[in-house]
Amino acid sequence: MGWDRRVTARDPDARPTAGELAACAAEVRPLHCAELASWLAAGRACSIVDVRTEGEFRSHRLPGARLVPLHALVERIDEVLALPGPLVVHCEHGVRSLDATAYLVWRGRGDVHNVVEGIAAWRGVLERG
Repeated sequence: MGWDRRVTARDPDARPTAGELAACAAEVRPLHCAELASWLAAGRACSIVDVRTEGEFRSHRLPGARLVPLHALVERIDEVLALPGPLVVHCEHGVRSLDATAYLVWRGRGDVHNVVEGIAAWRGVLERG
């Protein structure tokens, strides 16, 4: 993501170092598509964030997902941090979402889950359009 500055209490626009992001990535909870499908079938409340591009989102998306493209995450961080319940983040294959979830943990968000294999492995219903 090109983080370029360390966080300080006075600088909300600061960016983590690569080492800080790596440490935060280790705190992210992995979530497989089958587990997420079980959560949704059981009615478990969670907020789903899709960090893919707008075009990818229009093509296909998880039901109820909110689009926050990875490139816009920093600008929309307050919105994402305020989402209720467990935070489930996904992309197409799980790479961009791992970057996003590590950043969210670094920003202090707890209960963050990365869909490790991404939406490409989703076998349930997808919304389109």
